[in-house]
Amino acid sequence: MRNLVNAIATLTLVVLVTMAAPAYAQGSGGVAQVVLGRDVSLDSGQALESSLIALGGSVTMAPGSRIVGNLTVVGRDATIRGTVQGNVLVMGGSAYLGATSQVLGRVTVVGGRAEKEPGAQVRGAIRQIGHFNLSPFAQSVWPWVGWGLPLFIVSGWGGSSVLLGMWRLFWAVVTATGVAVIGLLVVRFLPHHATIMVETIRDATAASFGVGLLTGVIGLIIIAVLIATVCLAPLGMILILPLALATLLGWTMVGYWLGQHLMPLLSRRASPEPMIVALVGTLVLTAGQQGLMVLSGTPCLGFFFRLLGIAVWLIAAAIGLGALVLTRIGTQRYPVNYALAPQSVVASTPVPPSETFPDAGTMDEPSRRRSRRRRPGSETASQEMHD
Repeated sequence: MRNLVNAIATLTLVVLVTMAAPAYAQGSGGVAQVVLGRDVSLDSGQALESSLIALGGSVTMAPGSRIVGNLTVVGRDATIRGTVQGNVLVMGGSAYLGATSQVLGRVTVVGGRAEKEPGAQVRGAIRQIGHFNLSPFAQSVWPWVGWGLPLFIVSGWGGSSVLLGMWRLFWAVVTATGVAVIGLLVVRFLPHHATIMVETIRDATAASFGVGLLTGVIGLIIIAVLIATVCLAPLGMILILPLALATLLGWTMVGYWLGQHLMPLLSRRASPEPMIVALVGTLVLTAGQQGLMVLSGTPCLGFFFRLLGIAVWLIAAAIGLGALVLTRIGTQRYPVNYALAPQSVVASTPVPPSETFPDAGTMDEPSRRRSRRRRPGSETASQEMHD
């Protein structure tokens, strides 16, 4: 456990020291703001006093707006008519530099185009790497991901109309069903691995939560730093997939553990099928979390429901991810030390009188007399044989 934490911490320090400096060398922004699945618009005169990372959403800067740091856009386009005091990186989209735009760093576009109007000022170089436009794909996928998986919680959905509420409820049901089926398949094809991970969740809950939370935070930091760079940005995008899959697998294992506690209450069967247990538990867990997110649109109490949904997601995802790491994806049992009772206490435990056996030397007098009794006629037969 300690060696694992030390290794992760060392790797994080190395990555941050070697990459954070060149990534933010020309940007004066502090901690970057990360926006998932929604568009960002900066009005004239509006200033963002930090770097900005937009995943799955476009960025539009009006004339007179300013970003004090770097601008990173993944999967959508960036329209810049204001001032960016750092570097601009666009992946899977295009960058449009208006006549009033000013970029104090460099502009890099991966898989898209960089269009510059006359009058646009770019102090650094403008580079285009490849050409593949992911804007239509990201535009259609990210809203699905926002409500389609418990791995991401997108706060960009607005409004409180009945239609939007029904849409959220529909995707909550689809999400719960899909994730429950995934849990069923994991238990069906990897029963031994699932058993080991569930035992770790049950016996080492605190350790699983700590390791999972640490792994998730460090993983997101590394991915954010890699995406903010230019050369290693594709590697950061690749690392998102294994982290998301590991979190999803851990989530289903927490649902499996929950199902083991719920099935005795729902069914009188002594030993229900493990697949049914995983299906019911994961369905209840995911439906509950997604239901809380749907209720976030409730007036007055929406913030409370959203906060509770985020807490459920964070705790369950961290516990599942930690169990995944501690057991090496269910291939090795995590040692748990149980408190054993002292031998002296066990030896000195009195034995109930019903379990004692009489000794021949301590037998009382009435017992001896009963042992000398003979059946009727036995004494007469003995006397005749003697005669």
